Amino acid sequence: MKKIALLLAVITVIAAFGGCVGKTPDNGKNTRGTADTAADTEEQRKYADYLPDVKYDGYEFLFYSWDIEGWRKYEDIFVEDSGTDPISRNVFNRNSKIEDKYDIVIQYKAEDFNRYFINVQRLTSSGDYYADIDLSMGLSAGLLMRQECFYNLYDVPYLNFDMPWWDHDCVNSLSINGYLPFGSTAVTLIEKAGAYCVFYNLGLANDLSITDNLYQAVINGEWVQDKIKAMGKIASKDMDGDTKISNFDVDRWGIVGNDSGVTALFSGSDCRFVDKDESGELYASFDSAHNIDAIKSFLENILFDTDLYFNGSYTDGANIIDMFTDDRALFLLHTLSSGENLRNMKSDYAILPVPKYNEEQKNYGCAPNVFDNFLTSVPITLNAEGCERSGIILEALAAESLYTVIPAFYEQVLDEKIARDDYSKKMIEIITNSHVWDVGEFYGLGGFPDAFRGITGKSAGTTGIQQTSDIVSFYATYGPTMIADMESLVERAEQLKENAES
Repeated sequence: MKKIALLLAVITVIAAFGGCVGKTPDNGKNTRGTADTAADTEEQRKYADYLPDVKYDGYEFLFYSWDIEGWRKYEDIFVEDSGTDPISRNVFNRNSKIEDKYDIVIQYKAEDFNRYFINVQRLTSSGDYYADIDLSMGLSAGLLMRQECFYNLYDVPYLNFDMPWWDHDCVNSLSINGYLPFGSTAVTLIEKAGAYCVFYNLGLANDLSITDNLYQAVINGEWVQDKIKAMGKIASKDMDGDTKISNFDVDRWGIVGNDSGVTALFSGSDCRFVDKDESGELYASFDSAHNIDAIKSFLENILFDTDLYFNGSYTDGANIIDMFTDDRALFLLHTLSSGENLRNMKSDYAILPVPKYNEEQKNYGCAPNVFDNFLTSVPITLNAEGCERSGIILEALAAESLYTVIPAFYEQVLDEKIARDDYSKKMIEIITNSHVWDVGEFYGLGGFPDAFRGITGKSAGTTGIQQTSDIVSFYATYGPTMIADMESLVERAEQLKENAES
């Protein structure tokens, strides 16, 4: 959380200064949970057979991305050699195949987050070539888009957004009236690993004689917030005899997490800050009747119940991962990449999607963490030939990744602590295919999503936001800025689209 607080401060400072077969969106309407999974057999594969058979004479094709030391879990763009882990081996083989086919050399440059943002601004302003593909963090991507740093992906030749290697919710949600500055493909893993999910401590459940089959509950659509609450209540216990569940070194909680639990349960409840109407127009949806009911419910019944949910944000000495691995929590509400920190855990565990609000809700929602993603763009500094080349290579890499790198990612996530069966794989597929890309979140509209995360009151010392479940009053205070920024975003997107067409 300290990393995130520092990153937000950096973003705030920065913000102050600062086609062949291309497809357009289907009325711009949301398509929740529509990203396709990797095919199991050769016969099921789809191919990018519309790509031309071209050679680029050893051209060095460069990916340029942000970086924060220790932030990324997987090397998904470039590796020096095949290595021994499944991801490295498949990334190396994928790159080698595409390099041979198109006679290119894939290169990768990662820059400190702050320097990356400034460099993209500077080099775009000067018109100098600096990369063939940009990989930006969500919040910075939205700021760079407004400064006309990226091509409209709908204008990039050979990108086919109907294909399964594109995250369809990302494309449909983050496009604005036919303008799409960035998307998410099977090439990158950071946003898959950064998706919110629930880890379930099977060892502790067995000790507590809990026999619920949560895999089946997920499949049946019965994995809902009332269920995680009821099971969590069974696990919560005062362990030091002081009659309070308050000592994070000793006591046991049903659920552990941090302020991001607000975002996880919000998206998991089929809520969005900003949505699209039937004509594809953006509108502020935060204060809908459904959203207000859902938010009040998960705040009051889960996140504000300190006997059930331990919030580790801004709590010195607290480590929610350690609490879970030491069997002092039944559930861990965090990102999928947290599994990398559970490998030494003695108890077995399961991975589940974020629970739905109720059983009437159709789909699960597992939003990518806004700080853990590579939003993929094509730099505006490329000429027409370079833009076409980027479209061809990106599409080819994405197609190959779906059938090689994505299955390797599943294998890496499903370590020895998880039963490698059809159910466990299905859970990862559901999480990956239930991404929620909220315009309000990933364009950082008016800082509202960050203010909303502060509704727990844990950051009140720095933000002044006190704990409250009075959603109507909260929105009356912070919502107008989001609405104004949304209107500004739409206006800017229309300007950029017109610039590209003129």
